[in-house]
Amino acid sequence: MNRKAQSQIVGTVLLLLIVMAVGVILMTFVVPFVQERLAGTGCFDVTNQIEILNNPKYTCFNSSANPNEINLQVHFGDVDSKTIKGLMIVTGGADSDSFKMEDGKTEENEKVKNIGKSYRDTIEFPGRNTERTFVIKSTLPDNIKIHAILEGDKTCEQSDIVHNLPTC
Repeated sequence: MNRKAQSQIVGTVLLLLIVMAVGVILMTFVVPFVQERLAGTGCFDVTNQIEILNNPKYTCFNSSANPNEINLQVHFGDVDSKTIKGLMIVTGGADSDSFKMEDGKTEENEKVKNIGKSYRDTIEFPGRNTERTFVIKSTLPDNIKIHAILEGDKTCEQSDIVHNLPTC
């Protein structure tokens, strides 16, 4: 009877060791595979690094401009403009509009510019840990979202959203 109980314990321990060994073998393949897939997107690195600053002097709706304009102060955190190919700004409400822009290029529809510049000038993105204010020809939206665009035209999830813009 004593040997029978020992054989059940040994069998249970061996079964646990086999399960643990299979788990370790699977993890050696699964973890690098998942890390490679996540690192390849790049969105994980930039999503929380782009934000719309809620400063009423620089993020506001200018109803006195003709046509109406939105001033939008954008902050880049620990990421630089070389990592990000472009930005997509989506103004939402009953209808939504999206504005795509790239660093160093002129916005093709002449609806986005840097503050103090012409709509025909090239767009300048913020550098690492700095801000830039963009001016967008638009009506007053319910909200504004900002998305990073990476190489290969991959658009990331929204990095930030602002509701209820104050007037300038």
